Amino acid sequence: MSLDLLDSPFDGRRLIEASAGTGKTWTLTALYARLLLERQLSVGQILVVTYTTAATAELRERIRARLAELLAVYEGTPSEDAFLNRLHARYPDEASRRRLLLAVHGFDEAAIFTIHGFCQRALQDAAFEAGGDFDSELTADDREIIDALLVDAWRSELADADPAWARFLVKQKITPVWLRNRLRSHLGKPYLRVEPSEPQAAVDLSGIEPAWQHAAALWQATGRVWIDELHAHGGLSQSTHKTIKFGPWANELDAWFADPAAIYDAPDGLLKFGARALGKACKKGHAAPLCELAEALDTLSDALAEALPAGKQRLIALQVALLERLNRELPERKAAQRLLAFDDLLNRLDQALQGPVGDELAASLRSTYPLALIDEFQDTDPIQYAIFDRIYAKGSTASLCFVGDPKQAIYAFRGADLATYIQAREQAEQPYNLPTNYRSTPQLIDALNLLFDHPQPFAQADLQYPPVG
Repeated sequence: MSLDLLDSPFDGRRLIEASAGTGKTWTLTALYARLLLERQLSVGQILVVTYTTAATAELRERIRARLAELLAVYEGTPSEDAFLNRLHARYPDEASRRRLLLAVHGFDEAAIFTIHGFCQRALQDAAFEAGGDFDSELTADDREIIDALLVDAWRSELADADPAWARFLVKQKITPVWLRNRLRSHLGKPYLRVEPSEPQAAVDLSGIEPAWQHAAALWQATGRVWIDELHAHGGLSQSTHKTIKFGPWANELDAWFADPAAIYDAPDGLLKFGARALGKACKKGHAAPLCELAEALDTLSDALAEALPAGKQRLIALQVALLERLNRELPERKAAQRLLAFDDLLNRLDQALQGPVGDELAASLRSTYPLALIDEFQDTDPIQYAIFDRIYAKGSTASLCFVGDPKQAIYAFRGADLATYIQAREQAEQPYNLPTNYRSTPQLIDALNLLFDHPQPFAQADLQYPPVG
């Protein structure tokens, strides 16, 4: 349904879907002005939330400017903004003018926040209900604490590691910093499903050690003699086994067998001098050159082929175990140091709302902010939605309006979840849309409308492309 900014109802829970270029911010500022007068609210009672600091600053300035322009209309200055003229005509009374005057001059009190800023304010204002720590310090970077925990876990892992597992970790260049980069974005997100969900038995890589030691002993004892025999054989294909390469391959094997740490960096000679490769390379009329060393090289090659995928599975299990450990120990370490990171703010408020005093906390926040406008809602995650769903429960007297565009959901890497947006849309009283694009040429809009004019244009049944004019 198309949005009528002056008359469309905004009680209960509403959703505005705004494609790119359809005047979303203009609409938000107009809606803010209308509801300020219609509901007789102050700027401190209208909660506006968006998802980046830059967007928050821009939205704050745009809303303030729109209110100032509307106040000028009340004071007799003509405006080319038809909506503001109509809004003034609907609420021409002196009480509305005074309300606007207070809003403009007291706009520093406007409740316009990032999602983390809102959670921080909510936890501070309702510290007793939320069970917060009055002395906790907000930190923008908790890497130091994460690194300390990972270093402890890493030392423990290496202390108990068999040589083959330790060498695999070296081969994969696994370090505490690598693990932090892999795991950090998944921390503090209880809604994530981690696979494998059950603890995995440690994969045994020790079988590679005896194969490597046996082949190394044979190579060091007979390798050079074996290479001389291959030079003299004369029946090997020169397409796969050029004799000029025997020397370099042998030198690589010398270095490899001298360095156990390089066990997973097998050189070409391991396969080339193995019995299977030599048998395939043998020309007709020539007997395949065979010896115990060639068989041992094949056995080692097979052991390596099995160890690499097994090591990768063990590395996955290690990351799952570390993620569980960090999610358990990181909050304890932060609490001991009285530190909070941004995601902690979300989780703290969500836990408080779901806890024993959740009803009282939600009622307190509804009383403080009887109206909420949530911008860029396509970038929300399940925790963020759970917070607003709990505060602005259906059936309450407060009102909640989401504004977003599921086609612009770009923060999945940060936890944004399109399924959460779809769930919120289904629970909205009445979704509105903005049908006109003001940014692009008519030719481009016509082309895009034609391009996406087919079933499931985004390969998802509940994500459609609404044509715009």
